[in-house]
Amino acid sequence: MNNPKCFQFNRLVRVLFLSAFFLLAGTAQAEVIRVSGVGLSAPLMQRLAAAYGQKQTVDSVSVVLPPLGSTGGIRAVVNGKLDLAIAGRLPTPEEQAQIGQAVELARTAFGFATSDGKRERGITAADVADIYAGRLVRWDDGQPIRLIMRPDRESDTILVRQISAQTDAAMTLAAARKGLLVANNDLDTIKLLESVPGSFGPTATGLARLQGSQIRFLAFDGVLPSARAVAEGKYPLSKPLYAIAARQPSEAVKRFMAFLQSAEAREIMIAADFVPANQ
Repeated sequence: MNNPKCFQFNRLVRVLFLSAFFLLAGTAQAEVIRVSGVGLSAPLMQRLAAAYGQKQTVDSVSVVLPPLGSTGGIRAVVNGKLDLAIAGRLPTPEEQAQIGQAVELARTAFGFATSDGKRERGITAADVADIYAGRLVRWDDGQPIRLIMRPDRESDTILVRQISAQTDAAMTLAAARKGLLVANNDLDTIKLLESVPGSFGPTATGLARLQGSQIRFLAFDGVLPSARAVAEGKYPLSKPLYAIAARQPSEAVKRFMAFLQSAEAREIMIAADFVPANQ
């Protein structure tokens, strides 16, 4: 006759063995999703990654720092060094041929900010062109304007060029000017805008809010930049965020992409002064 205690012990061993097996199997399928791209996205992705980690325990998201920029992020996805790039622009035709679909996640107001520059009436597109071209060099109180530049191929530079034909031409002139400060990514731009007296440069309201920055945005054509003003059609300049994966993304990347388009993610974006896509 079988010993009941022995039977229970053997059953317990089998249960523990099967539990360990499935635990290990689940762990083997877990994946670290590497994300980077435009600097604007870094603090937002950190918040979204934390929320995603609380929602499930299978995958984890690693936000790679320092930010690689839009161009660097897309290149890293193509080379297999990143799983997901967050770009501030659409891929070029050459890039698009090597990646999967670009999904717009959100937009935030794009504008011009300063540490302490005085410009009571704000700025216009003509003023922006004059500043970049070196024709407007002082604030209202006489303090020198210290222009913060961005690399030529990065999304902020492209957005400034797209404001008007005059700003496009002025950006070309600015690129040839000597002694201008250049910020390599969005996070560096915020730091320079905060620390340089008389600073002037492009950035986004969503990034400033996420960083708790005290920089002051200038009204553009009489309207202060904000996500709400963008959503209501009152403010013309905005910066998008596109999620870009490889041609054949992993199941883990697909799960995180689905979360980025969820109601929970949209609430996080709205709180950070972003306008979620399709809203």
